[in-house]
Amino acid sequence: MSSLPVDIMTNILSRLEVKCILRYRCVCKPWDKLLRTPQFVKMHLSRAIENEDVSFIVRSNAEHMYSTDYQKKSLFTFSDDDVVEIDFPFKSISHFRYAVVEDSCDGLLFLEICSGDSLFNGLWNPSTREYKTLPMETVEFSCPLSSEIPILHSITYGFVYDSNIEDYKVVKVMDLGPHGSEISVYTLTSNSWRDEGIQEVLKPQDVNVSNVTLGLLGEYLCLVSQHPMARSDVWVLKDHGVTNSWTKLFSVNQQTAIDGCGILNPIFAFKSGEILIENMNDFNLFVYDPEHGSVIIPKVRGTPMCSYYTTINVRSLVSLDSGTYVGQEEPGETT
Repeated sequence: MSSLPVDIMTNILSRLEVKCILRYRCVCKPWDKLLRTPQFVKMHLSRAIENEDVSFIVRSNAEHMYSTDYQKKSLFTFSDDDVVEIDFPFKSISHFRYAVVEDSCDGLLFLEICSGDSLFNGLWNPSTREYKTLPMETVEFSCPLSSEIPILHSITYGFVYDSNIEDYKVVKVMDLGPHGSEISVYTLTSNSWRDEGIQEVLKPQDVNVSNVTLGLLGEYLCLVSQHPMARSDVWVLKDHGVTNSWTKLFSVNQQTAIDGCGILNPIFAFKSGEILIENMNDFNLFVYDPEHGSVIIPKVRGTPMCSYYTTINVRSLVSLDSGTYVGQEEPGETT
């Protein structure tokens, strides 16, 4: 294969699974260098997304995580052989209590970890086993209209790739109740947090903002307008800042899908047109076919997947440049 032009060899290798590429990195130094270039990693990621080379990361409790392949032919039913328990980072640190997958992007998982009475965050690529501990953020609330110390009501996270700066971002929104919100952003390249302002996003016309949820569906900002006991309308924003670029993709009959109760969050769009949707009230999952209005309940080991906390993850080579991998001795590891 060494006689092939580099572009042809790159094209061929980019079609391989991550586990094969990791082995081929050991063949020789030129291959190792080639298979680590940003251009190759992006090409491989693009093919993985196009081919829906994704897995379900399933957490049944604080101590166990599983991975199972997505195969359309199986109609979202998986046998025992399809489910593999995987090691995850930070599990062996002192006073470990639990790890929660908050979000995923391009094969990277954003984690919240509880150790004793402390919470911290990390990033992890399950395919390469690489992980990284995020630095702690110094929180300074700015409330110019009041000397009262604000109370933190809740924290919401988002994890995205910003193509404008070609970097991964963790967005942290702290709800301070009557004092408003504070937003801080972590960028992978800088490995640091900074405060960030708020940019207004125009909503679809005739949508009540008091009963909506926001997320990402593919590459688009997604808004779900909830109509309890009736339906949920799913919208996507094709062009930021343009009101009429909101497009309603479909509506879900709540009586059919979730017995009339629940806040819906679409989390993955399959090429077939089917949508994987999470009921945020109880973390139930179902696959909705907008064309036929039908519902499929995914199952793992013969048990509905809704019994677990589940994340969709694409297999990728995206690096955290941390040099730390699951299986190596972790900081604070018990002996």
